[in-house]
Amino acid sequence: MRVLAIGLLAACSGSSATVIDGNQAGDDGVTVDGATATDAAPAEPPAFRLVAQRMVNGKQRLWQYATNTSSWTEIVGTNAWGAPVYSADGNSVIASTGQGIGRIAITGGTATYVGLPIDTPRALTPNGLEVVTSAYGRPDANGNPKYPFLLYRVNVATGTATSLTSQMNGVSTRDDDGGAYLADGNLLFSRRLGNFSTYVIAKLDAGGTVTPWLTPPANFVYTYPAINNTKTKVAFLRCAGTGSAYDQSTCDVMTANADGSGLVNVTNDPRRRHWPAFVPDGSHVVVAEGDTLGTAKLTLVRLSDGQVTDFATPFNVGLSPNDAATSQGQITVAIHSL
Repeated sequence: MRVLAIGLLAACSGSSATVIDGNQAGDDGVTVDGATATDAAPAEPPAFRLVAQRMVNGKQRLWQYATNTSSWTEIVGTNAWGAPVYSADGNSVIASTGQGIGRIAITGGTATYVGLPIDTPRALTPNGLEVVTSAYGRPDANGNPKYPFLLYRVNVATGTATSLTSQMNGVSTRDDDGGAYLADGNLLFSRRLGNFSTYVIAKLDAGGTVTPWLTPPANFVYTYPAINNTKTKVAFLRCAGTGSAYDQSTCDVMTANADGSGLVNVTNDPRRRHWPAFVPDGSHVVVAEGDTLGTAKLTLVRLSDGQVTDFATPFNVGLSPNDAATSQGQITVAIHSL
């Protein structure tokens, strides 16, 4: 494995990113800056389970995959379940449905519904009683819809919602999405500052103040942060972004320490990638890759060297054509220990 330094600066930290070459074949014995490169022996993470949307017989459903048996099990047969988040005990999954936020038992599929169909779960709160959701047009106390995408906390037992982020002077000029809680209780999320080439990762504190956490270099965006179980490492995507949009087919996996330092370019092969999720021991992230229209595959990205491995066959994960008329949607997975 060769490790090379490049001059990609993180605007808020001022540190350069390290590029990992992805354990490329044939680089053993290559000398880089006076050091001889050798490929590390592959290391697989401990067994875990994940929940993802899968397209089966033309229908979008929620399935669980166990790595120890390499098998998929359908959790519930209802269409249009998405954006899954495991409950704290791992016995149920919280996901978006046409009836609101559903809390679905892993065994038996019993479901209860709270919130609104427009609520998209993104992260479980530290107390395990609420989920952070991103919603477009959720009504305020007076029944007036609030735009654009904003963040809320929704109690999974009662459906009570608390607004986390707010409009900018009532004008739809930005979107807030995602959620990853730091050890201090602050929330990391993606914020679009203007057009779709202006995504940064922002931090929301307990008092409601939003500040930049990590700002990308020119012509790039940072999106969709995830955090490991020890709350020490954050994974996210870096994609090319210019003009009015960013190119989702040009995304690499990045990591940084919880304070924004130690920026690492884990993969160096831009692809159409989706929201990363850490495996329980923090050694890898799972990333859906490819088109969202039911044909995406799941990949396992090793953080130590950027090696990308396909896994969890069959790969038909993603959104139904009715839910994603284009390939610009995001596929999310939830991960839990066995």
